[in-house]
Amino acid sequence: MEQPQESVYNLIPQPIVVQEKPPMYRSRHPGVVPAQKKSAATMGPACVPLNGTANFTKKVDRSLPSPQRFQYTETVPRRSPVPKRTEQPLMGLTTDKNFIVANAVETILSAPKKTAEAPTDYTQKANYGQVPRYLHRIRGELQAERDMVAGALERSQSTSEDHVRMLSEQERTEVLAGLRATREKLNKDYQTISFTLDTPAKRQRKERLEAQIDQVDQDIRKMSHNYLFVQEQF
Repeated sequence: MEQPQESVYNLIPQPIVVQEKPPMYRSRHPGVVPAQKKSAATMGPACVPLNGTANFTKKVDRSLPSPQRFQYTETVPRRSPVPKRTEQPLMGLTTDKNFIVANAVETILSAPKKTAEAPTDYTQKANYGQVPRYLHRIRGELQAERDMVAGALERSQSTSEDHVRMLSEQERTEVLAGLRATREKLNKDYQTISFTLDTPAKRQRKERLEAQIDQVDQDIRKMSHNYLFVQEQF
């Protein structure tokens, strides 16, 4: 807690402020209310006349309504009653109907069900019999890759000072594995950054890690191609 500062002005006696007492509150309504008490009154107006204290239902009171037989008014047909134990069930009923033959005849003579929608005819499509667009795109990518390889070979043959060679699959796999390990380490370091970047050092470290991760991602995409050429200096 902050302590008050010392000053010579604190030695000057301050005048005593006397608080004025407000006037006493008095209601504007008169203080005398005439009594309007009713006999056997309750909280609020009574909706029904109240019974006296001696007027209650006695044990031998016959004023209750007489009981009447309950009548069902449901229109749902009731199930057949449970057979009595003295009733004998029908036994020995047999039939000469061949259910297998009857079912086969019924299936043969029955009309096929009509479907709500007609079957789809794929031969009526607008692009039926045409080469899909994605095949054209893949064909263009393959042709561009072949052109790139051919151009790289021509440049390597025409250059006398620099030598260009294609990386082997083993070298490409090793470099790609190293890049992925570096990407995982950078991502692990990035996950340890606190959410609150309240200092310049934390912000610089976050930006540096993000730039490194972006660069490694670009290198991984480049190394994912099948044909890679490197330039060697002699």
